[in-house]
Amino acid sequence: MKMEDAQARRKQKRADASGSDVESVMSGTDVDLANQDYEKMLVKYEASVRNHIKIEQQLKLHIECVQDKLDENEK
Repeated sequence: MKMEDAQARRKQKRADASGSDVESVMSGTDVDLANQDYEKMLVKYEASVRNHIKIEQQLKLHIECVQDKLDENEK
């Protein structure tokens, strides 16, 4: 009987952990650490996107300059 109760409790814990209310299963410090990690990753990826956009704009300007030089040489 005790083994069945223990197995039922483990199944319930797994079901609770896999549900949408994960934060209630995690302790407060775990949630805080997860949020901090998430924020760090978010900042990192935002910086990466900004850098990508900056490089893309620089390449567009360079292409325009090269195109202008080619057009001037053709005249």
